[in-house]
Amino acid sequence: TLKKVKIDDVLIFNCLGYMEHRVKYEGQKDINVVLKLDTHMIDETVVIGYGTAAKSDLTGAVGLVEMDKVVSPIAVSADQALQGRIAGVDVMSLGGEPGGGSSIRIRGTRSISAGNDPLIVVDGVMDAVESFSDINPDDIKNVTVLKDASSTAIYGSRGSNGVILVTTKGQENTKLQVSLSANVGLSELARKLDVMNASEFAQYRNMYQSVRGYYDNKEYVPLFSDPQSYGEGTDWQDVLTRKGVTQGYKLAMNTGNSKGHAYFSFGYDNVKGILIGSDMQRYSAMLKVDRKFFKWLTVGARVNFAYRNNDLSKVKMNGGTGSPACLSPMVGKTDTWNRYSDEGSGGGSVFNSPFLVSQKETNYNNTLYLNLVPWVEATLAKGLKLKSTFSYVFNETDTFFYSPASMPIATNRKTGGTATHNDFVRTSFLSETTLTWNKTISKIHKLNLMGGFTGQLTD
Repeated sequence: TLKKVKIDDVLIFNCLGYMEHRVKYEGQKDINVVLKLDTHMIDETVVIGYGTAAKSDLTGAVGLVEMDKVVSPIAVSADQALQGRIAGVDVMSLGGEPGGGSSIRIRGTRSISAGNDPLIVVDGVMDAVESFSDINPDDIKNVTVLKDASSTAIYGSRGSNGVILVTTKGQENTKLQVSLSANVGLSELARKLDVMNASEFAQYRNMYQSVRGYYDNKEYVPLFSDPQSYGEGTDWQDVLTRKGVTQGYKLAMNTGNSKGHAYFSFGYDNVKGILIGSDMQRYSAMLKVDRKFFKWLTVGARVNFAYRNNDLSKVKMNGGTGSPACLSPMVGKTDTWNRYSDEGSGGGSVFNSPFLVSQKETNYNNTLYLNLVPWVEATLAKGLKLKSTFSYVFNETDTFFYSPASMPIATNRKTGGTATHNDFVRTSFLSETTLTWNKTISKIHKLNLMGGFTGQLTD
């Protein structure tokens, strides 16, 4: 029974797996509706290990996300856009740094001591990326997640934690299309910790002295004669946070026909985190081409490039007792002496103010990523295809930390400045050849056989 339905209102009936049906209400008392099966959903093609299959033919647990349907314009990486969109896949941000990585778990944590990260495959190439931060989310067409043992078995032990298959854009038959997009987003601290201001802290210290005197059987003079005179003091959460700004710009060109396709994109992202001193800049580009030289021969290549500069936050707001948010509100943001560093004695010590740390110390992480993937595919006979793919990955991570000699603790101890620098380079060569035979028998039976060889060298 439906109430408050007016004449000419449209009633919408839908159910998962069935086509939507609309009925215009014209005053009838009874409405009979029969929903039709949505055959498009079961006939939809899904990318699986080393091939594709119709949803109706799948026996394993597979999740699919079409990126053009994901409404997340300020997502800097694809893993952010995938949060909460695939059943059984947990995506959690690590630390909250701009451009920081995410922890991806498929059907929970499977091991205590071993790794739990899933295998990421981009356009059929394993280990093409270290993380989703190396791919511009606007370059991704869809993402398929293989969850259970039957769907990941073809990848052996490497697929034991699940497999994420990424398909990039660039295979559409279309006239030359040029698109330019820009987006801006704002972020702020969702909720502040409820901490004492300077007046409340002064009252607390007086209460502490009084209780201490009671248990020591001594009379203690209050530390602060007029606690209200100290006012609000320093709110460290306000000092160390700001409104974050996310900017993203993307240029893409795409064209294709029955003889070949070409796709090029360039993206720039700039993220200012809500913690002062936390910033990220990323430049990304992708070139993808293929050409059908003969009816039986197709040659293609894909080039991915990304450069990411992370200015890491020098202070952490983790909410623990050691967090800057829990510093005494009676300490100024540029003070070099923390009178209340020792709760018991109140003597204090020289300290590096979190504000000075964020302004004077340097802590960055630069990452350079390059992936070259040439491939060739030959049709040897009807239904019989041979494909060879080669992949070269270059990944360099450069980290640097510097604390100058002018910092209060370094000045007091006369230890001078401190600096550390690390440079990590990883290269990977992969060669993969597969032979696939597809046969349809009596128009209803489908036979698919695939054999292949993969060799990889990582330095």
